[in-house]
Amino acid sequence: MPELAAHEHISSILHTAFLTPDWLQELGINKYVAVNRQITGFVVKALELSPSTRVANISSGAAAIFEDYLVGNDNPCLSDAQKLYGRLKLEEESALSSRACTLILRIYSLSGRWMRNHQKYALGQFLLQATAGERIIIKARHPVIRGFGNASDIT
Repeated sequence: MPELAAHEHISSILHTAFLTPDWLQELGINKYVAVNRQITGFVVKALELSPSTRVANISSGAAAIFEDYLVGNDNPCLSDAQKLYGRLKLEEESALSSRACTLILRIYSLSGRWMRNHQKYALGQFLLQATAGERIIIKARHPVIRGFGNASDIT
């Protein structure tokens, strides 16, 4: 992306790239943090090279949860991996919004052809049940309130 920005103006970026907390165990904390900061760095560098670029950043609800944690509203269900993820997403939001006109969308999960962790998210569970010809049943230990939006409508 920085190479592209060095050669031509980028009018807008829809930014969704980031390693989710499930990668932490596989990569280890240092590499996990480094890769996510490198992703953010690529976008930041592109914005520096193409300063009038507008950004739609798909962030995460984990950033909001980490903000709560910072002010003392600790969620005991939040794992260390989720706290780290939330902290990195909050860092990214700040880095991007300080450099460009940035729309930050705190979306809890994106879906599509390569959706990860179907069992973890309500939509993934619904899709698995539907493709198996089963009734769609919400399987959660807590109240589940979800809103779903089509990506083209959101952008």
